[in-house]
Amino acid sequence: MAERHSRREEELDRAKDALLGPSEAAAKEAGLNCDTVVRHGHPAETVIEIAESTGASQIFIDRKGQSKMGSLLFGSVAGSLVQISTVPVTVVP
Repeated sequence: MAERHSRREEELDRAKDALLGPSEAAAKEAGLNCDTVVRHGHPAETVIEIAESTGASQIFIDRKGQSKMGSLLFGSVAGSLVQISTVPVTVVP
């Protein structure tokens, strides 16, 4: 169990470095204050937890993420956020 947890943490660190590292660096270079977070979990619920715990006043999300069929079968993260978020959500086309 401990080894599995360790592998998951390593996976999260690699994802943060590879996926979010360049964007975070560009934002900071442009003078913006930002923090990046990578977590396992249901996407909409996780975004809401992060927004609430950080005191976010707004969530912005792109409406494109999966195929039309995937959205029909499983729903979309943007749609879920709009329905369940306690923080205002802006969906960007």
